[in-house]
Amino acid sequence: TTSYRPPALSGLDPENGQYVGQEESIDFTTTPGGGTNNDEHSHQELLQYTTQHSDLDTALLSERTSELSTIHRDMSHISDIQRDLASLVEIQQDDIDLVEDNAMESAQYAESGLNQLDKAYQLWYELMARRRLLCRVLIILALLLFVWSALFHHRDHDDDKSNDGSGGNEDGDTGGGEGGRW
Repeated sequence: TTSYRPPALSGLDPENGQYVGQEESIDFTTTPGGGTNNDEHSHQELLQYTTQHSDLDTALLSERTSELSTIHRDMSHISDIQRDLASLVEIQQDDIDLVEDNAMESAQYAESGLNQLDKAYQLWYELMARRRLLCRVLIILALLLFVWSALFHHRDHDDDKSNDGSGGNEDGDTGGGEGGRW
């Protein structure tokens, strides 16, 4: 006798003729050389087996289709998430670029500000040097004026003493002209 196995259906293990998950198997055997009642009986068993398990196969196919649909839906959802993340990264990249540009611009402004402060310090230093020089010149002029006025006043005072009666004529004239100072 040779063993006849139906074509492999989903869930049917062709090695041992058992449907995966069932404990019993149906072994279909034929005898060489002719068909008897046994062939008709085997054919009916095959039809019954195929009918019983086709419902189970249909359920398995339905379950697999449902799982594939779920996987497809999940993959689509993951794809949407990746697209959203890419969009957020792009938007954030624009913000990062803006922040970077502002930071570079701020650094340039800070450097320009330092240059301006250096110039202002130099101008202030030069102004203070000029003020010190002006103060020195004014002090020197004041001293010269003071010395000149002191000398002039002393000379006038000496002239007044010489005009008071020592060595002059009765008019009070010392013979130097019209009695004026110069």
